[in-house]
Amino acid sequence: MENIARVRFLGRFKVDIGASYIDIPLDRRISIKLLLKELREKFRALSSVISEDGAPSYDVMVLVNGIDINVFDNIDELYIDEDDEVLLVPITHGGLA
Repeated sequence: MENIARVRFLGRFKVDIGASYIDIPLDRRISIKLLLKELREKFRALSSVISEDGAPSYDVMVLVNGIDINVFDNIDELYIDEDDEVLLVPITHGGLA
């Protein structure tokens, strides 16, 4: 049986990607930054919210198994394993006009 992690998209990401989720086959555990970097390379629409090195911008909330990755001290040490779910949520910032 193949090891799979699921990446879900909400809001405009769902529209831009053309799917509410994709399954990523895993042959080993990978870092969240590597996963995000690969998503950026595969989906041009994500290049505005994920840097070339895989770091997310403030315009996207990334949750792994329901937990915001910003609560971790060092996302470089956060890994994705089989059956994990990654959720990308677009964030809209507002202010006074």
